[in-house]
Amino acid sequence: MALGNGSTPNGGVTQEKAPVVNGTNMETLPRTGKQTDPNTAFLRAARAGQLDKIQEYLDSGTVRDINTSNANGLNALHLASKEGHVEIVRELLKRGAIVDAATKKGNTSLHIASLAGQEEVVRLLVQHGASLNVQSQNGFTPLYMASQENHDGVVRYLLSKGANQTLATEVKAFFYFSHMR
Repeated sequence: MALGNGSTPNGGVTQEKAPVVNGTNMETLPRTGKQTDPNTAFLRAARAGQLDKIQEYLDSGTVRDINTSNANGLNALHLASKEGHVEIVRELLKRGAIVDAATKKGNTSLHIASLAGQEEVVRLLVQHGASLNVQSQNGFTPLYMASQENHDGVVRYLLSKGANQTLATEVKAFFYFSHMR
């Protein structure tokens, strides 16, 4: 890409020959040949359900912080929870992922799994001490999020574990709960 004065970005140095910035170890992605940092690759592996890659990144020390997150505050546990990757969620929790870590909008893995209807993940998170009544920045609880999407199994499970239905913030939740009986 030429700049206005005939210069090129990076002084004409190609991506292959550019120095590593701030000591970040770069990894080449197999399908595209593009380079990415290990934390981004780790998060992609969690979202894609690649347990072997998750274990490799953690065992090798390539990823030092299991709770590393993207610009929105989503970490590997959030991404695996959304997609229903139970074995990855189990592995991350076993290795010390913070069960109640929140995104920039205040959503925990339990919020995310509840919204996605991932009942098995919801059960696993609760078994590992996830807060049932934690509220996002908008005041939404995991119970509210599950009810919003009509995930009856998740709603029933959260209620059976003591989730507080009075914390739900909108009228829709009231009508949902009143019609469940």
